[in-house]
Amino acid sequence: MKKTDFVCWLRNMDRRDWAFCVPYEMGSVTKPFFPDFAIVRKTSKGFVVDILEPHNDSYVDALPKAIGLAKFAEEHAEEFGRFIFARKVGNNWQYADMSDKGTREKTLKMQPQSDIENLFG
Repeated sequence: MKKTDFVCWLRNMDRRDWAFCVPYEMGSVTKPFFPDFAIVRKTSKGFVVDILEPHNDSYVDALPKAIGLAKFAEEHAEEFGRFIFARKVGNNWQYADMSDKGTREKTLKMQPQSDIENLFG
């Protein structure tokens, strides 16, 4: 919020009529994923919306949601700013930006839950 391009943020509330939803797969079931925040920034080209999902990566849905966000970013990168999947380690935050092609490619290749550690490496 201290950055000069920051405009506002919105808490994306689960399952509201207006909520932003990203599909993800757990096994063979497609489920809804509601990233926690939409951040609006002002750029020279106008307003840009970033998606931010702080997530506990020990949850079983962490990797499937990261992959879902990467797939969504692959399809909709032109319509948004950044797609951030974040985790807190100790007192520090670590971020993986799915709008970055290399990060998306690495994420989409991940298999077991233990691979998620490599996302932030």
